[in-house]
Amino acid sequence: MTDCQVLSYGEDFKSKTQAVAQEIKDSIKQLELAKIGIEFKMCQQAITKEEITDLREITQELRKLYRDYKVEPILGNDI
Repeated sequence: MTDCQVLSYGEDFKSKTQAVAQEIKDSIKQLELAKIGIEFKMCQQAITKEEITDLREITQELRKLYRDYKVEPILGNDI
């Protein structure tokens, strides 16, 4: 493999990693919006424990992925 091929592979990997990181960021933003929706729903009617548990589990998974990809935080320390 030549130096150019290695650089090309490295840039491709970096690009793919950034794309995955962006998807994770977008998912976290969607979870934040879902959280707002759930808070609103809680004001309107009772929310089930399953809905809260599901949201927590998804959020924990995304946080783990977010840390694994070592991307910069977009929502501060509250993610």
